[in-house]
Amino acid sequence: MKVNRFRLTAAIAMMALTASLLLNTNANAQPVSDTTAPQITIHSPTSGDTVSGRVTVQFSAFDSGGLMKFELYVDGELQQTILPNSRTQHFTWNCNKAGKGDHELLVKAYDASGNVGTSASCYLYTEK
Repeated sequence: MKVNRFRLTAAIAMMALTASLLLNTNANAQPVSDTTAPQITIHSPTSGDTVSGRVTVQFSAFDSGGLMKFELYVDGELQQTILPNSRTQHFTWNCNKAGKGDHELLVKAYDASGNVGTSASCYLYTEK
């Protein structure tokens, strides 16, 4: 009977030690912080294009932590915002409202951690 009590006590002690180690490991674990900005690229139009009327701005973006929104800027001013679950995943810019001449387009992507990725600038010439 003494042997069985010893085995039972040893088994309980091992379970308590294992649980303590597991709880300690999880308690000391540090959350992984996302400091990487999303990657974003404008595919169309391309720099140097001459455009008129309504221009479709095609882009792609990636972030391992998830994307929250996209913004189109023309000449440094916010023009449009879309969300990742929007029906359309492109912008439509009415360049007739911008006036004739050179214009700079860029797209920003925001991730779930608040990081912001900015595309390379796309320089266009509008005819009107």
